[in-house]
Amino acid sequence: MAIKHLIQKGWDVKNMITIKSDHINFQKKSLKEDLEYNVKFEEVGFDIIRKINRQGNFAFYIFLGFTLLPVYEVIYGVYTHIPLSEILGWCLGIAFFGGLCFSMFMQRNQETIFLSGGKRTLELIADKPDKQTVLDFIDEIHNAIRAYYKDKYLNFDEDTPYEDIVYILKFLKDIMSITTEEFDVLIAKYKTENIIGFNRNKDI
Repeated sequence: MAIKHLIQKGWDVKNMITIKSDHINFQKKSLKEDLEYNVKFEEVGFDIIRKINRQGNFAFYIFLGFTLLPVYEVIYGVYTHIPLSEILGWCLGIAFFGGLCFSMFMQRNQETIFLSGGKRTLELIADKPDKQTVLDFIDEIHNAIRAYYKDKYLNFDEDTPYEDIVYILKFLKDIMSITTEEFDVLIAKYKTENIIGFNRNKDI
C-alpha cells in the first residue's frame, strides 16, 4: 500500500510530511512555532545520506549519574530517618534529572536520513515511527517524482528536435522514470525523418 503521509513525533515537536501531485508539503508543530512549507519535486534529488548522531551519549551518562545520586540519597534517608523535607527534595532531583536523562536517552544514536542531490535537502528521522516505514515513504517520494517527470516531459511536440528528445529520454532513464525497454522503444519510435527537416536517422 502506497504511503503518502508520514508523521514523525518527538517529545516537543510533531512533523507531518505529505506527498502531493507536484510537491511535498511539510508541517511542523512545536511548543515554539507552527511552520508549513512546500518543496517542489524539481528541487528534490535522489541521493540518500545517512547520519548517526552520537552526541547524546555523553549527556545521557552524565544525567544518569545525577539521577542515581538522589536515588541513593532517598534510599539512605529512608533507612537513617532523615527529615521528610530532605527526602522530598531528593525526589524532586530524581524527577528533574530523570526527565533530562530520558530525553538524552531518546536522542542516543539517533539516525537521520537526508534526501539530497537537488536544490533542497530533506531531513527525516530514520526510526519515527519505524525505520521500514520511513524507507518505504522515501521510496514513495522518489516514485512520485519519477511519475511527475515522466508525465511532464514525455509528451513531445512534432517540432521537438530529435537531439532534445534523446536528451530527455536519457534523463528519464537515468532517474528510472522509464525502463531501458521503454527507452529503446521510444528511441525507435522517434528515430524517423523530422517533419520540419531535421534528420532523425542521426546516430545517437
